Amino acid sequence: MPRKKNEIIDAVPHSGITMQNALDAQLDVIRTAESEVVARWQVMAIATKAIHAQRLWELNYESFEQCMSDALGWKKSWAYEMLKAADVLEDAPITDASMARYLHPLEGTKRLMAWQSAVDSSQPEKPTREDVKKAAALLRGGEAPPKEEPQEGDDKSGAPDPEPVPSIVPASDEFDRIVAMLREVRNSIEELAEKPAGAYITPGQIVVDLKNVFNALTWAKPHCVCVYCEGEGCKHCQGHGWMCKGLWASAPEEYKQ
Repeated sequence: MPRKKNEIIDAVPHSGITMQNALDAQLDVIRTAESEVVARWQVMAIATKAIHAQRLWELNYESFEQCMSDALGWKKSWAYEMLKAADVLEDAPITDASMARYLHPLEGTKRLMAWQSAVDSSQPEKPTREDVKKAAALLRGGEAPPKEEPQEGDDKSGAPDPEPVPSIVPASDEFDRIVAMLREVRNSIEELAEKPAGAYITPGQIVVDLKNVFNALTWAKPHCVCVYCEGEGCKHCQGHGWMCKGLWASAPEEYKQ
């Protein structure tokens, strides 16, 4: 049985086909395939959002995450990235699902503004993820993140390792110290209330008040890099780039990846 002929055109000129003709033909093949890839993942993102929004997984699965994992073999992080992409696609025609993570924290109109800014700055080339990341950061009023440049050499070069980048999350040692002091104060007040000198102390109310202070400090304690903007600063973290424990606890589970 004869093998099916490969439809890719031989780049070597023959039978009247010039090198330019062959190049143009192959470029057209690539452009067509590229547009199909973009269209396909967009369809996937929209379908994923339908499954999530309409809770179509409930019939056969215990959760959305289990449905995506068992039915498609998707990791939880990828499933939720597709959800973000579907949301962003309603406002901006992104060409890569990973671009959504930078535009998703923005409001609808600002998503389109950031996308258009990335398009304008990248012309005549297509916008890259780095272009979108920079445009989103500038639109939020922050500084554009430095572009990651490939480093010359590798481990064989003998160059020292770069200094680790310090975390943007502030140290919480002072919180821990104050909380420990509050515990000591509470214990001291309860002990004093048991003595004759503490006859007029109402430890119950004082302990409640101290607990409120304790809870307020625990809520405000620095916890992690912002799960919405990944440290770039957004409305959710009030531009700090990091979240306190209370804000993190109230964030949707899909962002805690």
